[in-house]
Amino acid sequence: MTTPKAQPLAVKVLPDFAPDNWESVENAFADAATCELSQAWLEMPEAAFLPATARLGGRGDALWIYAILRDADIFNAATEPNQATWTTGDVFEIFLRPVGQNAYFELHVTPENQTLQLRFPDAQAQSSGRPWSEFIVVPKLFSSRTLVEDGQWRVLVEIPIRNISENLDAGREWAFSLSRYDATRGEEKPVISSSSPHRVPRFHRQEEWRRLSMENI
Repeated sequence: MTTPKAQPLAVKVLPDFAPDNWESVENAFADAATCELSQAWLEMPEAAFLPATARLGGRGDALWIYAILRDADIFNAATEPNQATWTTGDVFEIFLRPVGQNAYFELHVTPENQTLQLRFPDAQAQSSGRPWSEFIVVPKLFSSRTLVEDGQWRVLVEIPIRNISENLDAGREWAFSLSRYDATRGEEKPVISSSSPHRVPRFHRQEEWRRLSMENI
């Protein structure tokens, strides 16, 4: 397993804020570490590509992620937790693996705030041919809120560190990647993008994930 070598993204402590107040959220994340999603595997982005920005911060022994996703057709048909959300419409995806840990997590949030939680025991599991449903995690790993607006939707996610890291004494540096499926009704395929510089559009390629450091939270 190859570990990303770029300088870790420093996750700062967030000021106090009200998670149910989007203005408060926006203000709290104003100076947070920022990631832009792109299509690094293409010389030029697709004509239908729309930008998304994610900000990362720490508060209460948890990683918080706040994303704003531009979107011309906001929808996802998923109606309950742990459905195949990437096949049913728009979705924001979070990939996390503590450095030194084999197991990693894939977390999804739809505009309607339906979620999917997957845990893969190692980097080879996702391509092993096993049904994806075998990797579902039922106990709640994270909490999320969403807001659908005209031309965009927002996501706020709180991920307790203890739910991802199997060894809390091993440090707080994680490999991570953020991605999205931007679906449009009537179009055959969604437009996908990622915060990682993937050479091909495969989000599980950990050798291209970035690192984040939460040593100061």
